Amino acid sequence: MAKQNLSIKVLNDFSCLASDCPDHCCGSWLVKVTEENLALWSDISNGDIREKFLQRVTSVETGTGPATVLSKNSQNNCSNLAADGLCELQKECGHEALPQTCRDFPRLNIENDWRRLQTVELSCPEIASKIINADGGLILGNRIAKTSGSSDPQIKINKALDQLFFMVIAEKKYPANLRLYYLAWKLRNLLEIIQGHGAQSRLLKFPRALIKSELY
Repeated sequence: MAKQNLSIKVLNDFSCLASDCPDHCCGSWLVKVTEENLALWSDISNGDIREKFLQRVTSVETGTGPATVLSKNSQNNCSNLAADGLCELQKECGHEALPQTCRDFPRLNIENDWRRLQTVELSCPEIASKIINADGGLILGNRIAKTSGSSDPQIKINKALDQLFFMVIAEKKYPANLRLYYLAWKLRNLLEIIQGHGAQSRLLKFPRALIKSELY
């Protein structure tokens, strides 16, 4: 049976902020290095560059035994992270020279016997920004119905709450991180509906700010 392929839509126009990113994705990760990576780096023609990157590979003990990984510097960041916030390996050897973890981030692939899902890591600031500012339909696609069709605020709020329950609680087939994204969007949508019908803005300022700060 052919697998169902799904991809979160915010990836369609995602582009790494590189040196403009307020954070970086080169800390805390345990980035595994494969034999293919080592073979590729061993073929770098410039001897100084070749040795520099090969010397930044080390072995560590993990719960499943020893693993070959990229070494860390004194700040617990990847040893390939340059002072300008960019990856030296990528700058000098290209994107394809990166280990798989680095090539994929912030993409996260989840696969089982019947579905292949490409979702995202919320730890990427650019992804987090796109998620919190996206219409919910851009997150999970057409499966999400927009709250519309009535000017009665109570009906609109009830419909929004019904969608919130269905997608976040009832629809267990969606991974938890996608339901979290939808939860954040729907809470913001509810706040806007309530504010649009006379609620005092000062009562809504804190939860909206909290949602944004948590996702950024």
